[in-house]
Amino acid sequence: MRSMLALLASAAFASNCNPSMPQMRPPVSERLFSSPAVETFIEVVASKIKDSDLQTLFRNTFPNTLDTTVLSHTAQGKGVEQVSIDAAGTATASHSGALPAGTGLAAAGGNDTFIVTGDIHAMWLRDSYNQVKPYIDVLASLRRGVRAMSASKPDPSRDGRLGSVHRTSDMLPASLDWTLAWSPDSTPADGLDTALARAAAAVGVDGSELLFLISGLIARQSTQVAFDPYANAFSISASIPSPHSGDSTSRPSFAGTTIDAMQSPVYERKYELDSLCAFLRLSSDYFAATGDAAPFLKGTLQGDAWVSAVETVLATMTDQQVDTATEGGSPPYFF
Repeated sequence: MRSMLALLASAAFASNCNPSMPQMRPPVSERLFSSPAVETFIEVVASKIKDSDLQTLFRNTFPNTLDTTVLSHTAQGKGVEQVSIDAAGTATASHSGALPAGTGLAAAGGNDTFIVTGDIHAMWLRDSYNQVKPYIDVLASLRRGVRAMSASKPDPSRDGRLGSVHRTSDMLPASLDWTLAWSPDSTPADGLDTALARAAAAVGVDGSELLFLISGLIARQSTQVAFDPYANAFSISASIPSPHSGDSTSRPSFAGTTIDAMQSPVYERKYELDSLCAFLRLSSDYFAATGDAAPFLKGTLQGDAWVSAVETVLATMTDQQVDTATEGGSPPYFF
């Protein structure tokens, strides 16, 4: 992301396109998810882009995943932003205290996020990771900037091996203290990072909504992978039939028999190793960017779901290294 932003920020040439490129974001009332951290990031970056068309292009495109594809989000079971789809395929956001039904941890009071791939109202493991990766980078940038601004020092006595640090300056709001936890990302802050941190602190933005959104996506992917590691895309609920329900794909059953494996909420069951790798990268990138270990801790609702999914990933990768002759007539996956 840094190289992309550097390119945009240094653009001083006159654009060859229409010099009055229109703002194309949906109206605020129609955006499916709102992130003050992302809006602050957009303003900071846009202020550094000299070409007006490139600036507008950035404003239009960077928040598109949040504006148009967050079909459902529940933050720790404390409320839900649910999206309905009319006959024409238009998605509208509404807010209620009810929890969405279907796969995920929402019904049990946990974080849950469902992100569609675009005009198809289903969620791909690989696509949803790629869709939120820029926002993980926003959290990483905010964290680096806060740490650079805050007079802090290592304190290994806090949070054990995670080696969190404590703040010795009150120049930042306490809500930004999550940025002071240790994480594997030791990249030094640059000017963009500190500009973002200062802008966020000035308006009371702490990035918590992004933490919950991406943590919820990890939770949703955990339940999906544990349900069927050979599926690459899922519907939001088991009550929604897939247009691919007639696909010929099976899994082993009793006494050497096989059974149909296209079971809801599976939308598509085309095994891809990179789908499982996307789940692992989502988890790894989130922790590296934020230092937040909560989604992965055994003994918690979300942590146990994540551990189960990782065990399933490792078992599936091992199974798929077995040659066809050894598998015989009952392979673990058939399509």
